[in-house]
Amino acid sequence: MVGVHVVSHLARRGYEAVTSNNQFEIEQLKKAAQLYEDSPDAQIKPIEMLPMLVTGLAIVALLVSVRR
Repeated sequence: MVGVHVVSHLARRGYEAVTSNNQFEIEQLKKAAQLYEDSPDAQIKPIEMLPMLVTGLAIVALLVSVRR
């Protein structure tokens, strides 16, 4: 859950930086994004994709059953 918090924080800061047109804030945001991308926690393990795969398959099965 920490990753979700970090991503939402970076997205909020990114929106604020873009709307303010402050070059210093944009540079800080780029540095923060690079640090996040370089961290070992940012790497997604294959097992972490399993809930999304199961959810996707369930949604597809539900859509197919409704259309018939």
